[in-house]
Amino acid sequence: MTERARRHEGALAVDLRELRKEDGETLNILEHFEGQIGATLCGPNAAPPRLDSARARELHDIACAAAESRLFNSVLTPNYDAAHKNHFHLELTPDVDWFMVR
Repeated sequence: MTERARRHEGALAVDLRELRKEDGETLNILEHFEGQIGATLCGPNAAPPRLDSARARELHDIACAAAESRLFNSVLTPNYDAAHKNHFHLELTPDVDWFMVR
């Protein structure tokens, strides 16, 4: 597989900016995630949202559920870096056995 066929160009990654719930409520990553670059997202050492709210907690839970499902090899959130401040990056990486969540 060429480098060009990986990630977005190869349809192996998606940037998720917003989720709409069945009741019509919108969860927007930029507006509601409330993360901190470098903070641990999931597990026993997870940092809580910077500003605690139901939407922020729900988005953190969704990102962790995506990571725990092991459907994606890479789950990057606003906690990863400034370039991801407004989306979750969900990526499949063929022929590897590692998983990353940040």
